[in-house]
Amino acid sequence: ILDKMQEAYYEVDLKGNFTFFNSSAVKGLGYTNEEMQGMNFRKFVDHENARKLLQVYHRVFVTERPVTGCDWEVITKNGEKFPVSSSVSLKYDEHGNPVGFQGIVRDIRERKQVEEALRQSEERYRNILNDMQEAYYEVDFEGNLLFFNLPAMIRLGYSDEEMKSMNFQQLTDEVNARKLFKEYSKAFLTGKPITGLEWEVITKNGERIPVESSASLRYDAAGN
Repeated sequence: ILDKMQEAYYEVDLKGNFTFFNSSAVKGLGYTNEEMQGMNFRKFVDHENARKLLQVYHRVFVTERPVTGCDWEVITKNGEKFPVSSSVSLKYDEHGNPVGFQGIVRDIRERKQVEEALRQSEERYRNILNDMQEAYYEVDFEGNLLFFNLPAMIRLGYSDEEMKSMNFQQLTDEVNARKLFKEYSKAFLTGKPITGLEWEVITKNGERIPVESSASLRYDAAGN
């Protein structure tokens, strides 16, 4: 079963020397069975990652609780580095005494590539929005600001931190707030976007500016 696993399974003693491992571990690291037997885990990591893993092993040993989702970088026999994620737990002898550690290591190169692609996509998205002339915003159903671009901050005169804790109603008067509520309710009920909505925004210094808005519903991954 262990040899058919996609993940690398390993067991080490309390000093970090390998006592058992499956074929995925051997294949992933590029060593032979004979080479890996008895090797110390420090052989497969640089100084920074060795320090990180020592802290994880120490926490598992002291608390006797397993650790999952520990991300680090492994070094193969040919010197290649790639990201992995581990789960680690204590191993005990027949008397219940800790004798080492056991864990599963997953190759997360594909996940990291997806995360990097998403990060770059979000960065492009943010750059486009910040380069726009218009103010862009996102709010929840209570009107709390969730996201906004740079032009929105510049026009309103608030800092990023100030706006993150603000509600839409703080940016206008009662008459305009009622007007917005009516239109947003209509958009929610019909699912149709708002276009050409004219109202007045109030900046931080009290200036009233006439604006024209378009707005549409935002959905989650499930289409809600």
